[in-house]
Amino acid sequence: MTDEFTIEKIFGNYEHAPVRESTKEAFSQYTGDAYKMMNRAARSRKFATLFTPLLSEEEKAKGVTRTEKRQDTSANVARVNAIKDYFKDSQPFYPPSRMILYRKIKTEKIQELREKGTLIDNGFTSTTTSLFIGVNVSTVPDGYTVRLHLLPFIPYKLYPIKYFSSSKSEDEVLFDSNMKYYLCNTTHKMKIVETDNKCVDVLDCIFIPKELDYLLDGEWFDRWSHIINAENKYIFTDIIPINCYHRLDRSIFHFIKEIEYFIQKNIWAIMIDYDAKPLIDNPYMTIKPFADTLISDYNGSIPYAFINSYRGIILDNIIRRCIEFAEKIPKKNHFRYRSDWLKFISGKNIRLKNGGAALQILADLNALLKAVDGPQYSSAGGLKKEIRKSIRNVNALIATQVGRE
Repeated sequence: MTDEFTIEKIFGNYEHAPVRESTKEAFSQYTGDAYKMMNRAARSRKFATLFTPLLSEEEKAKGVTRTEKRQDTSANVARVNAIKDYFKDSQPFYPPSRMILYRKIKTEKIQELREKGTLIDNGFTSTTTSLFIGVNVSTVPDGYTVRLHLLPFIPYKLYPIKYFSSSKSEDEVLFDSNMKYYLCNTTHKMKIVETDNKCVDVLDCIFIPKELDYLLDGEWFDRWSHIINAENKYIFTDIIPINCYHRLDRSIFHFIKEIEYFIQKNIWAIMIDYDAKPLIDNPYMTIKPFADTLISDYNGSIPYAFINSYRGIILDNIIRRCIEFAEKIPKKNHFRYRSDWLKFISGKNIRLKNGGAALQILADLNALLKAVDGPQYSSAGGLKKEIRKSIRNVNALIATQVGRE
């Protein structure tokens, strides 16, 4: 199995896209020590330079003057403005399916999230495609790991700043300010062993721009939460039957992020929500490589005692469990949502990517086919045949348009 959920394969178009030098410098500085002051400036915006900044005790000890602090603040405001201008002018990223990124959030903010159910970050939001980094990031020593679920086909303003980072292994993706977290009340969760040997939950949050939060005002928050919970059950209960993963277990984290992306990508590929077509073709040949990769990673890794304690449980029958999962998932209708979601967001005047108009037509055709698919319409065979033909034609059109991007 090759790595599919990587910066290069998901966000590769950004690598060679034109970026101003001032923006490159701002992104680069954000990946270093300047990120705290830049986020403070992003949250304050036009008020950031109105007041003489106070010196911290650490700055006083280093001999930093208030003039130097003021100059540093002005420089960070300029960097924030450069990033904001980039996000304002750049084309948004439309996730081709639901996908998961990771970050660690301070305990005090997690408490607010748990109390209110939502959280808004007025600064920039730093995330990673690496589950291992999301769990072990050193910049948030006191916090909780959060899985951020991006929703398909809605616009996100982001940039994979890995390309300008001195720590490229962090696989960092930066989002524009004012992102909103919705805490999912999932009963099935990923759990990790932290540094104090406690087993803690990894929280699941739907992650969308605040300006689009109206999309989750009705039934769709519950529907997405249900989908996420069902997927969590398959991954964290059925396939990997252990209570906690150790935070240094790179092998299991690699397996999790790859198989989850595979699931999400295949689910999204099914346009007709009630179709009997399997979500995963030839499950033995398709799913087995994930198990084989995990086995290979474990056999080639350093035999940490704390991982050995559960590695045998994972490896025992892992191939069988993966294939059983692949055979069960096509029978679960709550994973089929593409047509419903596209119809919903297009009805909310979300500007879809290339092929958006065709997607709306396709959603309507699927709804029409569903409406005449019953025993009372047994004489409508010719109509249903024409609808299916139209669906195939529109699908071909969408494939052509997406291919041009």
